[in-house]
Amino acid sequence: MSLRQPLALPTETIILDMCKSGEDQILEFKAAGTDVRKITKEIGAMLHTRLGGIILYGVDDDGTIHGTDVTRQKLDQPLQNSIKNSIAPAAVVALKSVSVLGTEVLVVIVPPWNRKDVYQFDERVFLRKGTNVFTAKPEELRKLHRGEYVT
Repeated sequence: MSLRQPLALPTETIILDMCKSGEDQILEFKAAGTDVRKITKEIGAMLHTRLGGIILYGVDDDGTIHGTDVTRQKLDQPLQNSIKNSIAPAAVVALKSVSVLGTEVLVVIVPPWNRKDVYQFDERVFLRKGTNVFTAKPEELRKLHRGEYVT
């Protein structure tokens, strides 16, 4: 069984391409000022995907890059605390900073699903389908508990 590698940190050029292409199964944009709990819920859903995911903090839903309103260090502690307090079992994500067109964008890298753990956010299981987050239905929960991908 091969270990799935987390997605690589995107370069400035790749982030620009992502912003042009728009959100998808593994890519979410969050505007500066977005509540850390909303980001944590997205992480909870992305933890069940084949590839994991990338959240770009400082990018509007339409792909417009405005940049972050906080430093990586200022977002890291509240984000890690929110993950620790809201997601079970424990999850580890990476938070990086990339300069894009002279402004800073924070990049949250969510690892791919390990096909063992079923992650809960506030005691509910969420799935990312396309660009949306949904509560897992009973039949989807059964698949997850059997180690089967739902999306």
